[in-house]
Amino acid sequence: MELFLPLHQDKPHELVVIELQGSLECDDGVFSGQHLGKFTYANSSDSGNPELIIGNHRLEGKLVKMSKPFAVLEKTQRAVDVGVDPVEWRVRGIVKYKYMFKTRPQNLV
Repeated sequence: MELFLPLHQDKPHELVVIELQGSLECDDGVFSGQHLGKFTYANSSDSGNPELIIGNHRLEGKLVKMSKPFAVLEKTQRAVDVGVDPVEWRVRGIVKYKYMFKTRPQNLV
């Protein structure tokens, strides 16, 4: 599962991916439209340590530059003309960084 967030609010096309070690499970197996958790920064600035709270678990992460950036593409259909491919790909954003959460979650009690 890939989760994409804007890296900065003033640059919505500059995305960041969230990388989790392990797996997430949902009762019905479908995450689409579901609330996953709360994403915040430890010292309330964009350059702070990211925290992800899922249920009663807190994960601490860090922002890491990716060795190879990639584009997030969206496949769309357009009106069919003779001799023209109806499929069009649009770049929705560029991913240069990822939030990496690789430590064990801490319980919030």
